Amino acid sequence: MESTRKCACKNKRILAIIIVIIIFVNILASLHFKQPLRYEQQYQNRINQSRKQFLYLVQTEECLPDDLLQKPVLGDAYTADVLVLSFKGECQLENNTKHVMYSLYTYSQDNGSTWESGRNYLYTYAKEYLRPYTYYIFMDDDLDFLVTKSKFLQDELVQQVKTNVPILRQFEDFLLRSKPALSAPFRINYSPTDDPYDIRECCLGNYNFDALWNLPERVPMIRFDECFIAIHKDAIDYMMPMIRKYEHTDLWGSCKHFHMKAYFMFRRQMSRFTPMTVYNKRHKTNPQDTVTYADVISNILLETPNELRAKPIFLNAKRGLAKKYVQTYIMVDPRKPPFQLAPIKDPIAPWKYIDISENESR
Repeated sequence: MESTRKCACKNKRILAIIIVIIIFVNILASLHFKQPLRYEQQYQNRINQSRKQFLYLVQTEECLPDDLLQKPVLGDAYTADVLVLSFKGECQLENNTKHVMYSLYTYSQDNGSTWESGRNYLYTYAKEYLRPYTYYIFMDDDLDFLVTKSKFLQDELVQQVKTNVPILRQFEDFLLRSKPALSAPFRINYSPTDDPYDIRECCLGNYNFDALWNLPERVPMIRFDECFIAIHKDAIDYMMPMIRKYEHTDLWGSCKHFHMKAYFMFRRQMSRFTPMTVYNKRHKTNPQDTVTYADVISNILLETPNELRAKPIFLNAKRGLAKKYVQTYIMVDPRKPPFQLAPIKDPIAPWKYIDISENESR
């Protein structure tokens, strides 16, 4: 009897030891799998703990250029987080993560081989792994941020532009004050001393270099350059992901689809921030200008609810963009826009202003 009890006690001790070992192994395994499987998850956790309202989404070959890391641009960790797609190799430079909270990762060539696929991956990653932001700001890695020339702005607006605050921070403030569905600045292509492309192209054959434009802070737009675009959280899922149908035949095809879709869905709720101009420094050789706006609008109609497809705005756009000089249609003259902006902080909703009035050409 005594030996039986001793045997039972011994078995219990062995069982207890086995249980302790199992628990210990499980704890070790749990700790192991809680470690970041990839180094960018450390930055992902930091981003998700922040309460910033802006997320910049940037594509670059490896590391962000030094000029973007400066405090006036993305180096100001007090206003925004930054999600970086490195599509050719991991960034190993410590200064690329010193001042900015990143989720920085290498992107496979299969998924990051085109500009569109890169933007789509940034969007998908942000939506799946990061907390929500008020504005998602997509930008290329070759931009300089400038204050717009005073000849284009109202005198009082020139006085309001702060010289001691980076213009990008003033753009962020504008977003929170006015709450557009989408917003973009002016853009110049070839020299920082040029006048904005968006203004020169709106008045083909009738552009006066010396004219004073007297523009307010926010003006309507149709065409904007996708090198820099801010999208509100209530609009982002309608605008993204970008169409990839044209990515190997016409880079501009994807952009045409994007800004025309934005125009139809959020026509009076997207505005241009006139005090800021971005200088797009690099221009790669890509297939361009083979996709027509008629093709683009036909594709957008396939995505449009059936009850809206017969709206006059689509036919008007097809007619206007079939003309020889389509730029004068999509580049809205901000001095005499064909439609007015919605009130500031107007609740954002798609197709809200799809109906056009009789006196509107667009």
